[in-house]
Amino acid sequence: KAFLANVGMKADVEQIGTFNPWFEFGYGSGNVAAANQQHNMNFQAIATDYRPGAIYGRFDTNSSVPFGAGVNAALAGNGLQNRIIWGFGAKATPSALNKLTAGLAYYDFNFQNLGAGTGINAGNRHIGSEVDVTAEWKHSETVSFKGTVGNFQPGGYIRNTIDHAGYAANGAPDAPTGRGHTSAAWLSALDVSVKF
Repeated sequence: KAFLANVGMKADVEQIGTFNPWFEFGYGSGNVAAANQQHNMNFQAIATDYRPGAIYGRFDTNSSVPFGAGVNAALAGNGLQNRIIWGFGAKATPSALNKLTAGLAYYDFNFQNLGAGTGINAGNRHIGSEVDVTAEWKHSETVSFKGTVGNFQPGGYIRNTIDHAGYAANGAPDAPTGRGHTSAAWLSALDVSVKF
């Protein structure tokens, strides 16, 4: 099962501009049945195009460089399959520059289920969180330019995975290897949109 909700409003302030706050919540099941049962309770997205976050959403499974490829392929954005994702933010368009829309967004990403709950990430479902700042200039009805700066902070799942990298080779599933350094991911991008 899956659930996705979006709530927002538009406020027009005379001689100042428009203000659009929003909130979003998405849930996709990830309960995998035991091997001897003939069913799977994991939500399966079909050709999903749900891509929240400038970093997490841009480098999804369809990207040439999937998000988290150096840590765990399961991290790559895949819609709401085995995910709990929530976010909030706001967009504003000033009256004096009505072609400009500035935005600020925050997202938090989690696994819904970690299977049997064993191994290096037992109990830690937090993938990470992201803050994005955007500025879009609508040149015309068919052409727009959008600049983005994003920051992704790794969660406990990523930190634990890196901290225990190579644990299988050491023969000690719970022995850290001293490779636990994680750092934030930054993105700056300029997108040009042309509609035909």
